Amino acid sequence: MTPIKTLLAGVLAVSIAGCSSTETGNPEATGQLHLALISGDPSVASLGGMSPIVVEHAWLSFGDLTLTGCDAPHLSERVPAPPLLDLARANPGLELKTQLSQICAVNTALNPALVVPVGAPSSLNASTLVLQGRRADGIAFELQSTEPLNVSLTSVAGFDPKKHSIILSFDVSTWFQGLDLANAALTSGQVSISYADNLGLLRAFEANMPRGAKITLDENNNGLVDPGESVLATPH
Repeated sequence: MTPIKTLLAGVLAVSIAGCSSTETGNPEATGQLHLALISGDPSVASLGGMSPIVVEHAWLSFGDLTLTGCDAPHLSERVPAPPLLDLARANPGLELKTQLSQICAVNTALNPALVVPVGAPSSLNASTLVLQGRRADGIAFELQSTEPLNVSLTSVAGFDPKKHSIILSFDVSTWFQGLDLANAALTSGQVSISYADNLGLLRAFEANMPRGAKITLDENNNGLVDPGESVLATPH
């Protein structure tokens, strides 16, 4: 089994179910949108195993998604925000409906959480994301950001939401690229990365975070980012 398949976490996948007619006569695609965590380089970070950084919990507070058409860039549609959940553990489904025939851009943002779900850490309150995990030596870490983080992806060729099942994934190894947690200052025996502790690491993470996103064609409709599947959109 490949690292990418084993390091998948949260899913909100889209298996396009077909089209229906709307009031305007435009086709409406209905399906499920997949969100996933992956690791393209477990030598940096992963979702399990003996990586230098292992992400065990990932609470991300998404805002709405904005889909922009190719033929008429001024036309866009909003998709309701995914539920606030631990993407390292949960795999819910989210219905997607759009009348756009071709999508060339997808935009979203992480916004401060207004409500902390049951089971989430209290540090998630008013935060855009909270990550928890461990270093290879077993020392725990928690990363907390309150910064609104924008994620913008573009597709050169565009993709048809009526034909494609897609996955919006985030690469945890990109998130932690260049971050030296091994020499980070400890607070109460763990690595705390926040505006109060190890601020340099937090700023580096926030700069990396949007670059870890991509949209992939889920060719076999299994909700996994498999090797060889086509990349449809990347950060710009």
